[in-house]
Amino acid sequence: MKLKFRNHRSPGFHRRCPPSYRLGPRRGPAPRDFDAQLAAARWTVVGFQLRRSRTIPDLDAPCGRYLTYRQLIACGETQASTQVPNLLREPDSYTARHDLAVHVLDPVIEYFGMIGLTYGCGSLFYDAGWPKITTL
Repeated sequence: MKLKFRNHRSPGFHRRCPPSYRLGPRRGPAPRDFDAQLAAARWTVVGFQLRRSRTIPDLDAPCGRYLTYRQLIACGETQASTQVPNLLREPDSYTARHDLAVHVLDPVIEYFGMIGLTYGCGSLFYDAGWPKITTL
């Protein structure tokens, strides 16, 4: 009952309280680091809500642990031969590729090693073939 009226500034608080109360004043990363981690995962804070990012990242920015957005977008054999600009227009398309990289491709790369992507599709370019993934 006494814990209810004590706080971390009370004398002897850390000796008398359960371990869950002994975390100290700082919990989690610094605000700047937290914002960078959210942005890397394509999230943003709007008011008191967590929403998917509406920005378009740099093509050479990391997309997951092992790949960049450019590797996921400009990897098609047909795109390489035709040189059609294969850029995405919608921020949700970048978020979808990030989720694909984090939840599917990163675990595959961790298990099998680096893979070679030979199919990429953007807003200005469409190829009706199935994606081909090969191990390097």
